[in-house]
Amino acid sequence: MRILIALAAIAAFTVAAACSSGDDGVSSSGMTRKARVGDITMEATLMDAASGLALRPALEVLPLDTLVIFAITLDTHSTDLSNISLAAAAVLQQVGPGTVPRAWMPTKEEAHHVEGILLFSRLSESGPVTLVTDLGGDKPVEMTWESQV
Repeated sequence: MRILIALAAIAAFTVAAACSSGDDGVSSSGMTRKARVGDITMEATLMDAASGLALRPALEVLPLDTLVIFAITLDTHSTDLSNISLAAAAVLQQVGPGTVPRAWMPTKEEAHHVEGILLFSRLSESGPVTLVTDLGGDKPVEMTWESQV
């Protein structure tokens, strides 16, 4: 019985370490970040070129090595998400001032569920990137990845 309790404690610690949540309310697991603003949940995954192509084959016509690619999901059960333009609401911070998206390619646009690919020009080959998104809350959502893919 004690072994089972010890194994359960180790498993709980491992899950907590894999999915951390900072003071800013953003949780992370691998290349995915998740945040909640009011009743909107935002999930952003920093993707490599192959993953982006698998999700959206039309990306093959773009110079993917010059882009930073995010898979974005917005979910809610009470807010109309059609009022949020991710192309206008998002900025990528790499070096210097923020960069606006080159494109927003939706794969699903419903009143309560939005999914798609957000593309930015790559300004640096390495270092951290921060996706800043204004979803209408008190302050914008800031999600940071310490390295690029």
